[in-house]
Amino acid sequence: SRSTMKAFHRRLITAALLVTMAVVGLRPASADEPIDVSGAIRIVAAFAEPAPAGACTKVRFELINDSRDDLQIIGLQTDIALLSRLRATVGAQQTVTLGSFGVPADETVDFARFRWFELCGLTRSLRQGEDFTAELRTVRWTTTLSIHVH
Repeated sequence: SRSTMKAFHRRLITAALLVTMAVVGLRPASADEPIDVSGAIRIVAAFAEPAPAGACTKVRFELINDSRDDLQIIGLQTDIALLSRLRATVGAQQTVTLGSFGVPADETVDFARFRWFELCGLTRSLRQGEDFTAELRTVRWTTTLSIHVH
């Protein structure tokens, strides 16, 4: 019957979505291993600076967007900091906080030079050689980064 076919197709679509979500799901990668978000978006060499508990650190990385779509980065979230801000150097060394940042299709953005995430209110000390994880959030997806403390 028609209602049986609709129910079957709904279950089939739901199953396909669950399989797709499982396949797309990302695992944390080592800090220097590129993380491939969509087959065309890679995050390379995520690192932070050592800092004592309660202080701030900068998180830097390179994001390569070889996809046909623009990205809108909206945040970095981690349990080791109370606050995360996207920061940028503008003009003659003026630092500003950004609400988000666009990465055009076929562009590479070096978050190691003029843009970075600042994590403040560290809940523990970050020591050289350690790793921690954070969630990089865009408008469309979230992925886990493994960040090495240099």
